[in-house]
Amino acid sequence: KSKVLQGDLPDQVNGVANDLNADCIVMGTKGASGLKEVLIGSNTVSMMNSLSRPLYAVPEVHQYKPIKELMVAYDGSPVDDKTAEHIKYYAKRHHISLDFVHIRIGDENPLQNWKEIEDKFSDVQFEKIEVHADSFENGLKAATERREALLVLIRHKQSFWERLFNLSDSRKALMHSKLPVLVIPEN
Repeated sequence: KSKVLQGDLPDQVNGVANDLNADCIVMGTKGASGLKEVLIGSNTVSMMNSLSRPLYAVPEVHQYKPIKELMVAYDGSPVDDKTAEHIKYYAKRHHISLDFVHIRIGDENPLQNWKEIEDKFSDVQFEKIEVHADSFENGLKAATERREALLVLIRHKQSFWERLFNLSDSRKALMHSKLPVLVIPEN
């Protein structure tokens, strides 16, 4: 049985996913650059801004290879329990390793709160990786190059105005990644 839905794409997709109690929403991405990135965005980025459940985004340029690891882009913010459970669920369910990648920009100090991650993820094997770079995007590109991984982004809550004016690191990573990306909404 099929039906046609009308209205805002994120609202409709979230509604259907909630009705089906889906584990995640899957979408493809084409990426964007320059002025197009700032002005137009994409349906996938719109979904990322209003997630009700995890979003699995596969870039058009991705060449399929079995995923061997989850790489969590970690900015040092606290990870809530539900988000941690989502990340552990995917690692355990697919029997893949877990890496937390922190990009240190310029002379930024190392993270001081690795202990929180160690405590929260004590029941899974994981590695902590710090990458030095001049920008988040370049650091993430260096960290993920030649990896057979699923990049995990934690979508932190933002106000309407922050979403409207902020071209966040997560949005850039989603639009430019050559790896599939799992975006997990913070609760």
